[in-house]
Amino acid sequence: MSGRRDRIVIPAAVGAGVATLAWGYMLAGGNPWSMRLDNLLVMYPMTLEAYRQLAAGALPVWANGLWGGFPLLADPVTATFYLPHWLAFLLTPAPHVRAFDLATAWHLGLLAAGSVAFTRRLGAALLPSIVAGAVIVCGRQVQFWAHSFLPCIAALAWWPWAMLAAEWLASEPRGGAAVILGSVALAAQVLAGYPEFALYSGTVAAIWVVARHGAVPRRRRLLRLGVLAVGAAGLAAPQLLPTIADLGDTFRAGSPTAANLLRVFVPDLRALIDPFAPAVVWIGIAPVLLAGVACGQSAGRLLLGLAVAGALLSLGDGTPLHGWLRQIPPYGLFRGPHKFFTITELALVWAAALGGTALWQRPGRVAQMIGALLLAVLVVERGVGFTVEDRLVAGRMPDELPIAAMLSLLDEDVLGAYPTAAPDSPPPRLLVYAPNIRLGNVPMVRGLEQLGGGTTALLPPRHQALLRAPVSPALMDLFGVQVVWLPGPACVQSWGYEVLHRSPRGCLLRNPRRPARYALGVPYEAVATVSALEARTASRVNLLDPVWCSPRPPRCRRLAPLAR
Repeated sequence: MSGRRDRIVIPAAVGAGVATLAWGYMLAGGNPWSMRLDNLLVMYPMTLEAYRQLAAGALPVWANGLWGGFPLLADPVTATFYLPHWLAFLLTPAPHVRAFDLATAWHLGLLAAGSVAFTRRLGAALLPSIVAGAVIVCGRQVQFWAHSFLPCIAALAWWPWAMLAAEWLASEPRGGAAVILGSVALAAQVLAGYPEFALYSGTVAAIWVVARHGAVPRRRRLLRLGVLAVGAAGLAAPQLLPTIADLGDTFRAGSPTAANLLRVFVPDLRALIDPFAPAVVWIGIAPVLLAGVACGQSAGRLLLGLAVAGALLSLGDGTPLHGWLRQIPPYGLFRGPHKFFTITELALVWAAALGGTALWQRPGRVAQMIGALLLAVLVVERGVGFTVEDRLVAGRMPDELPIAAMLSLLDEDVLGAYPTAAPDSPPPRLLVYAPNIRLGNVPMVRGLEQLGGGTTALLPPRHQALLRAPVSPALMDLFGVQVVWLPGPACVQSWGYEVLHRSPRGCLLRNPRRPARYALGVPYEAVATVSALEARTASRVNLLDPVWCSPRPPRCRRLAPLAR
């Protein structure tokens, strides 16, 4: 019973407790807690659209609601094949604005449960393991991803399970169960929408399997790793294949940022006063001291080595290490070296559980009291850090509208002023003439087609070129823009468009030429500049009758020709 309790009962109880507390905390706020930043502007509308298409019996290959048409299935953040997300949508009422909170809560529970299981497997005592499982969800990196990027936190929740599988592979004579667990833990990260974290955690787990002291010969360990990798790739193939197929037509770039080492040990308390204080890495003092104590064990030394490597990689251009790693495919595809600090944050908490155990088990009351004190300080530090980060994220985007306000704006200022003629009529194609942080992909929640959208990770370079091009009537006609929404109360008639609706939030303009959304025409002539496009406006090609296809359920019908 003791072995089963350590493997299943205690981790499950801690995970359920953390998930319940997280869900209650999120419900206590008026607005959805996780509906911020990328979750709000990018992930939620795309994931909701994929869920809607699946519920209608269609594979979400394509979506018309952003960027004038987008390969929805190819972008892994939609998590088309990740069942836990669909359960969150099933359990919440439409339009499912609390689905991300629910999914985030139980993934935090999964992270806590895995941390308890992993540290117990390494030999940590019960109380230090429970403390590690509880405080790991309050780390700066974990909390930031939970706030704003569901694919990240969903992938991160599987990291300790991948590490548990790695420990089994290095020490257990029978490795079948460990291979299955490791394959599921890595594939789940891809299916949840974040292959980058699957790559990083897979790398860390592979290092652990090879470097860990154990009874299994290293040749057998490598064989097990190969089988695990094949299994993970097979399970993740439904998402990997369309993503890889589309990857060559996307733009992946970004300059790395350097970690601020001056604030690694002390949280940036300015965030309590200044909501614009920069987000920095922070780990606190207690986990470092406890991890130092854990260096007396081989597992502790290995965890500390991984923590140091993650910290060095997070410096980006500050050291040559990150540059060397980027030369190895596929590490060069990913940006943001600060994500490597996630390895540091998790590894130090796991090592702290081992350090707390080592002090707890030493003879003499002084060592035990020091261990208890450091564990208490760890809890207090993470509590303060959680408060700071929660305030910081809440104030980072002061102009960001809550999801309820965005949906109200679309209902009243766009759809209310430009209703469709019939329930099965195609929605208007919209241009939000404002920074993409204003509405992002949210218009697609209400079924609108949008020429722009949020900053998706797999955006083709042609779309980015379109963003840099001047907005002109010819360009909007070319892409079938029918209505334009401008933010702010000072609306002016632009491009010769008529003002359909005014409100304190903005105004809606209608394109008087009413261009067709989709058209087939031959021949096409490429032009180099917008000015050249303007010059060609008078000599348009003959267009066939436009055809519109509704994605839910899939059906097409021919529309009446529109006056051009």
